[in-house]
Amino acid sequence: RRLTQAPNRWNQSTIFSDQKSPQVKHPKPVRTVIRCRLLNRPKPNHGPKRVILLPPTPSMETAGKKIRPRRKARVNEQQIPSARAHRRMRQAKVQPAPLDMPAPLKIDLLTLFPDMVTGVLGESILRRAQERNLIEINVHNIRDWASDKHYTTDDRPFGGGAGMVLKPEPLFAAIESLRSPQARVIYLAPDGEPLTPGRASEFARDEHLILISGHYEGIDQRVRDRMVDLEISIGDYILTNGTLAAAVLIDCVSRYIPGVLGEEKSLTQDSFVGNLLSFPQYTRPAEFQGIPVPEVLLSGNHKEIEDWRRRKSREKTRERRPDLIPGKHLKK
Repeated sequence: RRLTQAPNRWNQSTIFSDQKSPQVKHPKPVRTVIRCRLLNRPKPNHGPKRVILLPPTPSMETAGKKIRPRRKARVNEQQIPSARAHRRMRQAKVQPAPLDMPAPLKIDLLTLFPDMVTGVLGESILRRAQERNLIEINVHNIRDWASDKHYTTDDRPFGGGAGMVLKPEPLFAAIESLRSPQARVIYLAPDGEPLTPGRASEFARDEHLILISGHYEGIDQRVRDRMVDLEISIGDYILTNGTLAAAVLIDCVSRYIPGVLGEEKSLTQDSFVGNLLSFPQYTRPAEFQGIPVPEVLLSGNHKEIEDWRRRKSREKTRERRPDLIPGKHLKK
């Protein structure tokens, strides 16, 4: 064998070759045994490494065993929350729904603008209530019951005037298709009965509510006379349509459904409970920008705290809503 020095692709290496002539260079010698030794040089960079994703192999625990698939729950079967779900509910201060709870309250909302309530119904307490099967909310487009090719749902009012009025045909068809024997049809209108905590608590005990959202100048009076059971107003003001008012009613009613609120005591501390406005609330820090929290709230004396809250509720009611309750409840 002849010792030759030949340039390598990456570095200057020593090559032991069986070739007789050092001038003959083969790009890929067949019978050549190459042994390279780096001459104290950094390792050449061959580019990024290739990662080959192989199919997953069964683990040692499941290898050779027949894996039993999970049993699918039936449509009307109520699943029992797992221990992990219970722990998460406790951390979020949300109680799981009891197994012997009756069927959830079903609410069907008829509107021309379903997207206006998509975000409201899919967040916070309402979203969790629907996930736990405490309330069922369905939003329907009134145009789905229109009979003509243009999906017309409104027309000019008889006798003239500004605005448009919702036609009776699609509303009659929608209510008749959604109505159940236990359903109560509610029309959201500014000239309806005021929404009160008592009404909201009454609606929460119903089985099925159908809410009609008025638009423009309202709906045909024949729908209100023949199909509507109750007309509700959320205040003495006018909105662009009744969809937002329906969302307010849904949110208000859902709070009175057992299990929706994490703290059931929240219902007894709200405004208008006992015809009193709510008392002031404070949280940490105990002093902010030189404004301290009342010392009675830091004392730990529950009786004094309760007396202070009731006194503040009466003072606020007397100052802001003297017409809310009779005078005997405002005595000091």
